[in-house]
Amino acid sequence: MGFGVVAACGGAVGYAGFSHFLHGETVIAKSRPSVQKRLHEANKLEKKQIKEARKARRQAELAERRANADGVDPDLAGIVAGPQPVVEDPLDRRPESERE
Repeated sequence: MGFGVVAACGGAVGYAGFSHFLHGETVIAKSRPSVQKRLHEANKLEKKQIKEARKARRQAELAERRANADGVDPDLAGIVAGPQPVVEDPLDRRPESERE
C-alpha cells in the first residue's frame, strides 16, 4: 500500500506508511517496481536500437539502388514503347480454324 491509504496494521488503523513506526515493525520495501522499470527501459532501448539498425539498412539499400539505377526506373526497365505483341489467350476455346 502507498502513502495516504488507510490500513489496519497490528490492530491500529492509520496511514500505511506510518503505522509500522508506531508498532516497532520493520518493513522491507519491495524493489519490484524499479526492477520492472529497468527491464522496461532495457526493452525500450533494445527496440530503439533495432529500429535504428533497420532504418540504416533501408537507407543503405536506397542509396545502392539509386547508384545502380543509372537514371532508369527498375519497374520500367525493359519495356518497349509502342504496340505490344499479342499474347495467346489460354482460355480461348474456339477451334484452331476460327482463330486468327
